Amino acid sequence: MAYTEKDVDIAIAKLTERIGAPIIRHFDGFIILAQSERDFEGKRNRIMRGDVFGFYTVERAKNIN
Repeated sequence: MAYTEKDVDIAIAKLTERIGAPIIRHFDGFIILAQSERDFEGKRNRIMRGDVFGFYTVERAKNIN
């Protein structure tokens, strides 16, 4: 599913408010919470290999209350 920039912005804002990790970015339909650039790259690589366990989808993050 393709998400709009607004969808991604809402998802990131909700996770920033709730969790506040140093790095919170969108990649391929998932929101990555990372402690450093190296951590982000490792998590991005996991998603690229198909290992998506433990990552928020944009849809799930948008619906956090």
